[in-house]
Amino acid sequence: MSVKVTDHALLDVLRIAGTLPVETLRAALSESLGRAADAAESIKARDYRIVVGGLSYRIIEGSLVSVREAGR
Repeated sequence: MSVKVTDHALLDVLRIAGTLPVETLRAALSESLGRAADAAESIKARDYRIVVGGLSYRIIEGSLVSVREAGR
C-alpha cells in the first residue's frame, strides 16, 4: 500500500526535522507582501489576490490562505 503524504504533513516533517526555516520563511513572505496588502486594506478590501513573480497569493482578512501559480 502507498500512503499519500499531504502538503501539510510534508511541511510538518520539514519543520520538525529543522531542514526548513518555517518562521524565517513566514516572516519573509509577510514582509514582501506587506506593501500590497496595506494598499488593498486602505480601500477596505478583505478578500484579494497579490500576483508577483508568477505566483498568486490569496489574502482573506489579513491572512495568506493560499498560493497558486498565477493565471490558475
